[in-house]
Formats: sequence, structure tokens, C-alpha cells
Amino acid sequence: MARFSEVEQIDVTDTFLSTCSSLIRVRERCESELRLAEGDVEFEEQQEKKRGLVEGITTGVLRRSLLVGIKPRA
Repeated sequence: MARFSEVEQIDVTDTFLSTCSSLIRVRERCESELRLAEGDVEFEEQQEKKRGLVEGITTGVLRRSLLVGIKPRA
């Protein structure tokens, strides 16, 4: 079992929300090319997944955190 000391939790929810929102917009701008590369089904699934993440974050259901810990020396 890993035991860490000095564990720090950093809330990155706002950054993750910004990233998801940006990905949706960029994918919309490149829609025709992405549909050719990915296919219609994959394009729609990816967009819906990103929209679901945005909805989850804005409604308070989802958060994203970065956990950083230091493993003590033996």
C-alpha cells in the first residue's frame, strides 16, 4: 500500500470546464473535417460526452481535482 505524506488536493474544476467548453467550440468549427476523419457517430458521441461534462460541472455534480503527494523515503 502506498502511503503518502503532505498530500495536497488542488481544485482544477474551473480549468477543466474551460477546456471542455473550448473543445466543443473547436470541434464545431472543424466539424466537417472531423466527421470525415471520425465518422458521424464518433463525432456526435464525442460532442455529447463533452456537453455532458460541461453540464455536470455547471450543475455541481462533477468536480476535477489534482492530488499531489510525497512518498516518504524508506
